[in-house]
Amino acid sequence: MEACASSEYWARIIERLGHEVRRIHPRYVKAYLLGAKNDANDAAAICEAVQRPNMRFVPHKSPEQIDIQYIHSIRQGYVKSRTALINQARGQLAEYGIVIRQGICAARNQLPALITDEENGLSGLMRRNLASLYESLCFLDERILEQDKPLKSMVKENETCQRLMHAPGIGIMIATLLLTIGGVASNFKEPLI
Repeated sequence: MEACASSEYWARIIERLGHEVRRIHPRYVKAYLLGAKNDANDAAAICEAVQRPNMRFVPHKSPEQIDIQYIHSIRQGYVKSRTALINQARGQLAEYGIVIRQGICAARNQLPALITDEENGLSGLMRRNLASLYESLCFLDERILEQDKPLKSMVKENETCQRLMHAPGIGIMIATLLLTIGGVASNFKEPLI
């Protein structure tokens, strides 16, 4: 089957019924698609792709790996939203001739002072809008920290993550991402020597 949304779920269901499930990444199926994308053409493309001798398949993920991947996805969405808020605030402040450094720390440190400074030329409306943006920024910071908590507890419980973190430069985020991407070693073929 094509490795798309819900394919992990259907793979588990089909395997419980006694079948072997192999999932193909959509980009490998696309090369064999003839005509418009619809169910019949997709099925034909999958049948054609699976017959190729060197076809690579997407490894299955455990429910734990899917959960970790989802936490990272949610967290990344919050980080992107926070970055957008900061850039929006910096852009609006630049219209008043006020420039703050790039980065989350600069925004956290400078925005409250700029909002309360009566001498910087900001209008009352701009101050209210910046205060609202700053409130949203604090909310997103809390949500990001909320997503970090389950990752930290997973690392404490998972031996593989603990071993990964012994490597230089690998912390909680990378260790948990590697766990979801790499999966189980049995999913990979042994190297040819």
